[in-house]
Amino acid sequence: MDEELSKMLFSRGSGPLVSILIPSRERSGWLLSAMDSCYSLAMDKSLLEFVLRLDEDDKQSVDLMKEVQKSVPVKIKIVVAPRGRGYVDSADWCRQMSEVASGDWLFLFNDDARMAVHGWDQILLRTRKDVTWHGTDELFLMVAPTLGSLYNNEFIFLRRAVFEILGRWGLSPQSDSWMYAVMSMLGSAKHSMIHVRHYRHEHNKPEEQDKVHKEVITSMAQGEEKTDFNHPDWIRARLADSLKLLDWAEKKRNSASSGLNIKWPQNGFTLPEERKTEG
Repeated sequence: MDEELSKMLFSRGSGPLVSILIPSRERSGWLLSAMDSCYSLAMDKSLLEFVLRLDEDDKQSVDLMKEVQKSVPVKIKIVVAPRGRGYVDSADWCRQMSEVASGDWLFLFNDDARMAVHGWDQILLRTRKDVTWHGTDELFLMVAPTLGSLYNNEFIFLRRAVFEILGRWGLSPQSDSWMYAVMSMLGSAKHSMIHVRHYRHEHNKPEEQDKVHKEVITSMAQGEEKTDFNHPDWIRARLADSLKLLDWAEKKRNSASSGLNIKWPQNGFTLPEERKTEG
């Protein structure tokens, strides 16, 4: 890649470009199809790694994916953990996967989603960084719009440094919306040209739809826990996440400029007085 062009792109680490995070339970067929859609439509397979989160009591899926892990050329990491409270704990699933991921970007995906763009890895690789006010390209999020529902923020690419700074995806089951809100407050979120198809209704059987819907409704219910996404305490928590990232960026920027011997005015900046015109 041209050196001048590379300066305009997001910085690359020594590992994969992107870690694709997929939680799944008892739907190994759908999971494999989701993985294949990302893998087959990528031009450079070496840029990818998959990180799966499976329930420890889903032995069939765990055993199958461990066999797949040994037989395919792409790197697959598998996190096996207790089911917990199901969907209510999905933010913790994202945390567990992110802790073992090594990509520059974390891509939050679903087992009932399918990549819809050929060469999507090259689009991600060649995305120009357009946020410079905070002095780093490590604080950024991109939405992969859902076809048929382009304003949804359910599939997102997040710079891994964001997770490392915060140590979480949020406190709400809606990890995607939480992180989008946090990054939007910093002006560090945009929509990409990478699109995803979501077959939530087409793939789920009616009884499975009811089960998932029940989990969602339960997770949103007001109880002893603040599970409503727009609860005032959670709005404050998202603000705290944004401020934590801002503080990190300011420290990094100040550290980078400390050797430049810049002396800023002690009393701030003043504009020259306007010339008075004789009337």
